[in-house]
Amino acid sequence: MHRLGMTMLLALLAGCGAMPKHHESRGADSAQIIFDAFPKGATIYVDGSARGTIDDDDATPIAVGAGTHDVEVRTGSHVVFERQVFIEKGTERHVSP
Repeated sequence: MHRLGMTMLLALLAGCGAMPKHHESRGADSAQIIFDAFPKGATIYVDGSARGTIDDDDATPIAVGAGTHDVEVRTGSHVVFERQVFIEKGTERHVSP
């Protein structure tokens, strides 16, 4: 039983490296995260950096590199949305509260 548990743990850890981590690039590797239906004026954070503000439109696009990103939307110090998002190059990913 112990051996099976160790095998499963090793398989899980090996799979963790399968998703590429985020990187900031433009051009062929670029993608967009579209923020839908968030409060006007809220600040968008991607990978810990402020990247924009929710505007009057229903959808606010933010360009990112392909990979996994930590995204947050904040109104002042209140976090209204927090999620890890994986996005492939050349695609759009919509997120909403």
